[in-house]
Amino acid sequence: MSDEALVTNAARTLLFAVNGHTNTISSFSIQSDGSLVLVSSVSSVGQDPVSLALDEKSLAGTQLSVVNQAQDPSQTGGVPNLTSFLVSSSAVLTPVAQSTVNFPSQSVPFQAVASPSGKFLFTVQSNSAGALTSYSIGAGGKFVRNNSVSPTLGSHFMGIVVHPTPTCHIRGCSGHSFD
Repeated sequence: MSDEALVTNAARTLLFAVNGHTNTISSFSIQSDGSLVLVSSVSSVGQDPVSLALDEKSLAGTQLSVVNQAQDPSQTGGVPNLTSFLVSSSAVLTPVAQSTVNFPSQSVPFQAVASPSGKFLFTVQSNSAGALTSYSIGAGGKFVRNNSVSPTLGSHFMGIVVHPTPTCHIRGCSGHSFD
């Protein structure tokens, strides 16, 4: 189970893809006819990458966050994690030093989503308790954990999406938003 295995930039000129069995992330330029040209392929800094979140408004610059699930049965010894890359204008990926956040070994992280403002990243884990975790994104592209919540009903979250409008539409929320 995973979401966002492929993501494109807002201009629809770059595409990023996970490669689970090779533990890599590939970046492509999208040509005017829709064809793809491979720009680079780099280590995902973990095992079994499954989800990407592209944040074009991060304080660090354009940032690609990667969830490594470490659930591929043909690979052993991996630890599930979240890590970060800075993205150049030509789609070259550079790992952010010391940005990797390890999840508990029994967790199964499967999705990362960036907030529209570039300030936050959210991850979802499916395990015995399930968890939705919020991180602030620092100026260097490193993650700072804000908090983690578990579902009040059911065993785990099934996925997340950021509302496309930055205004709260829930009665009683007093205009709060996750920008």
